[in-house]
Amino acid sequence: MNTNKILTDNKKIISMLGGFVVFIVACYFVYIFIQPQDGAALSGNQSASTLIKPEIVSYIQSIEKESAFLKDKSIMDNDFVKNLKDFSERIDTIYPKGRNNPFAP
Repeated sequence: MNTNKILTDNKKIISMLGGFVVFIVACYFVYIFIQPQDGAALSGNQSASTLIKPEIVSYIQSIEKESAFLKDKSIMDNDFVKNLKDFSERIDTIYPKGRNNPFAP
């Protein structure tokens, strides 16, 4: 009875390893066949702007201009920003603290 259990456990382990190997081989073949074969990959002499649509390039350039404006901190000189008020309340830490270990008996 004990040898049958050992054989069944060994069969389970071997079948799991076999399934794992089949899975790895299948992933390898999918990787091989999905790779572009027509030279669509970016080579060393191509620039990224030739592969990207012009609308996207202009959008990225406009974002770079806006981020340069924010880095300049000139927005802080605006009168609207100067007139903003802070209505947050300060939380005092005067209240007594609890025990060091609240879960101690």
